[in-house]
Amino acid sequence: MSVIYAKLKRDESPNVILFNEDQVDDKLSHLFAPPGLKNSIEYDCYGPQSLNDEIFHVDLSNQQWQKIKDVYETDNSSASKLYDSGYADQYANIDVIYSVTNTAISFKKIRPSQIALQQGSLEWGDRPVFEAPSEKVLIDPPVDLCINKSSKRAYFKSFRNATRIARVLNDFYDETTQQHAEEALAFDVFNIAEFDVEDVSPKNRKRLARIKGDLDIDLSDTGTITRMIEYADKYERIGVFENSRIKICSNSELTDALDVISGYFYTNEITDDVMKATSTRKLN
Repeated sequence: MSVIYAKLKRDESPNVILFNEDQVDDKLSHLFAPPGLKNSIEYDCYGPQSLNDEIFHVDLSNQQWQKIKDVYETDNSSASKLYDSGYADQYANIDVIYSVTNTAISFKKIRPSQIALQQGSLEWGDRPVFEAPSEKVLIDPPVDLCINKSSKRAYFKSFRNATRIARVLNDFYDETTQQHAEEALAFDVFNIAEFDVEDVSPKNRKRLARIKGDLDIDLSDTGTITRMIEYADKYERIGVFENSRIKICSNSELTDALDVISGYFYTNEITDDVMKATSTRKLN
C-alpha cells in the first residue's frame, strides 16, 4: 500500500500526510498509477519535449536522487513524524501531491486552475441541484513524474512538467547542451577570447548543437567559412566577421552570429524584400 503526501508552498514543514496506508483505497491508488514504463525511451533534450503515447526516462545519479529526497518524503517509515494538521487553510498552498510506495514515487503537480476555492456549482438531473460553495482540489488523471526508488530511473511524459516537480532534472538539459556548446565554440572560426562559454544562453546552446546536428554545417571547412562570409556581406550583417573569424564577446553577439551561420536571412521572391526567419530546418 501507499501513503499519499502533499508538499505545501511554505518553508516550515512543507510535506504533510494526506492519506495514510489505512485510508488509501484502490480508487485513490489508481489516480497515481503511472502509464506503462517498459516501453519508455531515453530523454533527448534536442528531441520532442512531449509525446502522445510514449514516455521518457532518465537515470538519476546518487547526488540527483538525494536532491529529490531533500525536498520530498520518500520513505514511509518516517511518516509518523510528519506534521499532519492545519489542512483547513492549506488548499491554496498545495504545490504537489505524491504517492510513496516501497518501490516508487508518483507525483502530480497541482496547478492554480485545479484549486476551486469557495465556488458553488449546479448539477443537472431530473431537476437542477445546487451544491454549496466548498474548497476543493481537482486531481488530473496523468502522473507528471514517477521515480523507481531502487533503479533511480525517472519517468515522465513532459519534461517541462517534470522539471516543475524535480528541478534537478534540468541538470540533464544543462549538462548536455553545455557540452555541445563548448565543442562548437572550440572551432577556430570562433574568437571567444573575451567570452565565457558558461554565459551561453540555453536557447543558443541548443542552436549550436543544431549546427553540427540536423543542419550538418562543417565549421572546420574553409569553403563553408567562405560562403558564410559572403552570406553575411550579402545581407549586410556587419560586425559578425572580423578577419575571417567570428568574434564573440557577448551572448547577443553569438545570437547574431548564429542567425548568419544558420541562414536565417533570405530574399522574398514575391516582394523582393529581405526577410528573417524565426527558425530553419531541412526539408529533405
